[in-house]
Amino acid sequence: MAETLVSGLVLLFFFSWNIPTAYFYIISIAGALVLFWMAKQVWGINKVDNDKMKVFSFPKLLLLTLLNGAFWIFWITICVPRAFELKQAIFGGHVLFLLVFEMGWLIAAGALAYIFSKFRPLLLKKNIVSIVFKTFALLLVFFGIKSIWVSVDYFMTLGS
Repeated sequence: MAETLVSGLVLLFFFSWNIPTAYFYIISIAGALVLFWMAKQVWGINKVDNDKMKVFSFPKLLLLTLLNGAFWIFWITICVPRAFELKQAIFGGHVLFLLVFEMGWLIAAGALAYIFSKFRPLLLKKNIVSIVFKTFALLLVFFGIKSIWVSVDYFMTLGS
C-alpha cells in the first residue's frame, strides 16, 4: 500500500519537476536512519506475542518508503519515463502502467508471503524466533549502511 501511494505521487507530481539527483541521496541517508531505528526494535524480539507492540506498522512502512532514495530514483528515472511513453502510445497509458506494475508487485509480495507462511511453524519455534529476528535486524542494518555508503560515495564523487 505504501509503495502504491508513493508510486502514484511520483506519477502525478514529480515527473514534471526537475529534482536534482543529490536530493535522493539525502533522502536515502534519512531512510537509513529509519532502517537503523527499525533494526533496533526488531533486535529485541525474542518471541512472537500478539499482545506486543507492532514493529512494522503502516505508518512506519510508509515512512520507510518515503525515505527510500533508491526507490525514488528507480521510479523517477526508470518507471516514470516508461509510463509516459505508454501514455503517448495509448490513452491513460501512465495509469495502466501503474496498475500493471502494482499488480506485479502484489503478486510477487503475495507469493513471498505464501512461501514464508509455509515455514511459519519452523520460524515460530521458541529457540529459532530470536535468531530469525536478529538476522532480520542485521539485514536492516546492512541495507542502512549500504544506503549511507552509496550516498557518501555519490557526494565524494561529485566533489572530485
